[in-house]
Amino acid sequence: MTAWYRKAGLIGSNTQDAIFAYVWHGKDAYVYCVAWNQTDARKIASGGGDGTCMVHQTDGKLIQTFKHPSTVYGCDWNPNNENIIATACEDSLIRIFYTGSGTDQPLKILSGHDGKVFRVKWSPLKDGILCSTSDDCSVRVWHYAQGIAVRVLEGHASYTRGLLWCPELPNIVISGSWDSTIRVWDISDGACLDVIEDHGADVYGLACHAQRPFIFASTSRDSTVRFWSMLPLVSSLYLKILVSRPLSDIFSPSGNQGTEDFAEVFGLYGSLSKLLKDKLSKAKENYNFNEWKAISALFCPPSGRTNLWELLLVLKDKEVDYSHYKNGITHKKHLVKLTTAKALEKELANVTFFGSGVNSSGRRENMQKAAEYHLLTGNLKKYCELKVQLGEWLEAIALAPGVSLNFWKELTSRWLVKAKEENNDLMAPFLIATNKADELIKNYVKQNFLEKAHIVSIAMSEGLMPASTSSETSSKPDSVQENLNFEKLIYDNIKHLAERHMVRGSPVKAACWYLSDSNMQGALYCLLRGNELELAVSVCMSTGIKSPSLKMALIYLAWRCVGNQEWDIAMELLDLCPDTEGEKIAICINCELSTTERNYLHEKAGIPSIEECAKIAEDKLQDEENVLKLVQFYLLANECKKGLDIGLKFVKETLSEPKWNLESIWQLLRLMSCVSSHLLQDISFDRHRFELQVYCAYIGAFIAIRQGFYPIVVPLFSAAMSLIRRVHNPDLSITEEQISSEMHAWVKSKDANYIDSDCSFFKEIMIKALEDPPFGDVGVTVVSGSNLPRHSDHHRCFLRGTAIRGPVYFLDDLKSTVSLNDALMWAKVNRFSPLKTGAVINPF
Repeated sequence: MTAWYRKAGLIGSNTQDAIFAYVWHGKDAYVYCVAWNQTDARKIASGGGDGTCMVHQTDGKLIQTFKHPSTVYGCDWNPNNENIIATACEDSLIRIFYTGSGTDQPLKILSGHDGKVFRVKWSPLKDGILCSTSDDCSVRVWHYAQGIAVRVLEGHASYTRGLLWCPELPNIVISGSWDSTIRVWDISDGACLDVIEDHGADVYGLACHAQRPFIFASTSRDSTVRFWSMLPLVSSLYLKILVSRPLSDIFSPSGNQGTEDFAEVFGLYGSLSKLLKDKLSKAKENYNFNEWKAISALFCPPSGRTNLWELLLVLKDKEVDYSHYKNGITHKKHLVKLTTAKALEKELANVTFFGSGVNSSGRRENMQKAAEYHLLTGNLKKYCELKVQLGEWLEAIALAPGVSLNFWKELTSRWLVKAKEENNDLMAPFLIATNKADELIKNYVKQNFLEKAHIVSIAMSEGLMPASTSSETSSKPDSVQENLNFEKLIYDNIKHLAERHMVRGSPVKAACWYLSDSNMQGALYCLLRGNELELAVSVCMSTGIKSPSLKMALIYLAWRCVGNQEWDIAMELLDLCPDTEGEKIAICINCELSTTERNYLHEKAGIPSIEECAKIAEDKLQDEENVLKLVQFYLLANECKKGLDIGLKFVKETLSEPKWNLESIWQLLRLMSCVSSHLLQDISFDRHRFELQVYCAYIGAFIAIRQGFYPIVVPLFSAAMSLIRRVHNPDLSITEEQISSEMHAWVKSKDANYIDSDCSFFKEIMIKALEDPPFGDVGVTVVSGSNLPRHSDHHRCFLRGTAIRGPVYFLDDLKSTVSLNDALMWAKVNRFSPLKTGAVINPF
């Protein structure tokens, strides 16, 4: 363990091998920084308040001292030259020194900051490039050879402090500041890619995980350490791997450039990226299981991911590394064996810690004497009863079989009643001994000991629990029915365990629980609910599964590509799964490119050109049987007003009827909502925009009920009513009173005291909502980290007015916010923004 102390100017190295060395920086001089040499691990540099940067060997021997006119706050070794070190000084200058040169004069001085320089870091991938933070609130990127700042990154509102280069992306720098934010920068053009506002005070420390380069940690004066995933930054590269783009599109050919060219193609270039590139370059036409595992290892956050791939290996009947696998969520066929092994380990561990362990009986009372006399006279039953009166149940139960088995059962049952009231830990062995393991499971579930309940249910299914004498003498029970009961018990326990992890914001671990029961579809549902889209697709690709969940994950990823203007990748993603033609059409309708580019996209999607679509639409104009197709071709032909007129007229007429099909209406509305939001903002589309928003919010509420997106049902109904209030006498087939009645019926049905006969509206709602089965994404969305606290409540949910926990999504005014969970569920059923502006949201 290496430590540097804020006071007394000491650096110490302390390990179990008793290596102990102190380096003196001067009396009462603070030590602000320490840096190991990345090439020669025997060298360590430190900077302090005495105005020096000292280079020592790890045994404490001083190699060289570099004097500065003021405090040295930062130092860092050049990763490409073990003798070059950069320092950050209070005098606003950065100095470059060469150790072993015999002089303490700098090779070069970099000037440009207007305040003290706090941190300095060499780029690990660009030779001769370094960056620095300062009291002038900027981050500067320096060209060592030219001696100038080639980029000045401005945006922080206070002193900049923490600094980190991404070890796999040559142009990405991350900074922390006294303004409580973390900023992610692209030095190729100086753009700020992201601003993270979760910390509540100065951000001083930033560090990247050595084996997970897209996970970094931050420290702050708000007393928290927070972990962040950079997957959104590299998601486009992951998607290119999914659609089998050439490796040259994913990996940078040369991240270690000299320096003039910062504008190289965005790509991976680092030690771990090189390993993955080598692995993929040796692959055949399609990547195999191990290659998909390696891909997710580089990109995906680690929580539960390794466990998930181990369980997939078990499902494929492959060998797993038990040294790691046994500590995670294990498959049910291994659970008893591994639990038994853990018990043996504990027994062996206790062998070296034996002792007398004898408890003193203390002073005996009169009743204890009486019990002793009864025992001496052979009246064992009376002895046991007196022991019970003394509260010494266990001794009484232990001796009860000497009276009779029935007496033992009676005594044990009496004790269990008492133990349940006291939540006694000894209940488990006695419930098992009396053949009441099912009661033990219920008790464990009640106490939220779900893992223990799971182990007991598996042991019961494998016939490992003690059998009662009555069952031994009676006829053999129906084994088929018994197995079904066990399977249901196991399934219910796993469902509870998975849901607990989902609620806690750990969707990958929730998926692992379903995989432990060989339930692949349940696992994929968890990954979808957690928005772990790339991982869900990787799992399906590695196992060859074509499921509804794969289709939904690819659809969501395709819309993410649309948001990034990556139209061709969106189409290639949809090609990975059958039955995605409708989504390709929706994306083509949404496309705002030139006519030539749109026709190219039509060709890629297998759709007629814009001109051909116009002809088809005119031919189908008299066909009233398939309004969806007619509207579809008008929208594809860029005849949006005509298509919207036909579609909205059909929706209005259909909703005015007593019975209508939810799915058909929703598919038509979803298609029309894909029209470019820029076009809908035109004044000539005011009526269309208004009606679309009302109907999409109203129908979206029913879809949310069907899909189990319960948190957004009321906000969707409310949005529809709010829009209707904006217009005097709106020409709609639904009224504010109707929507209000349906919304209140829904709310009332969720009340604990709800009686089925209370509200006929609710029955009508459920008939509408559940007429068609849900699509492959069911249940409340809970992304990773959803329950993590934020530093304050300054981000409040636009839908509810409550403080947001976990990731935040900014709406189209760039001020209003909702939780990412709410944003995802909303976008899945209604593309229009909750702000009711006619803009769309795309949080995927």
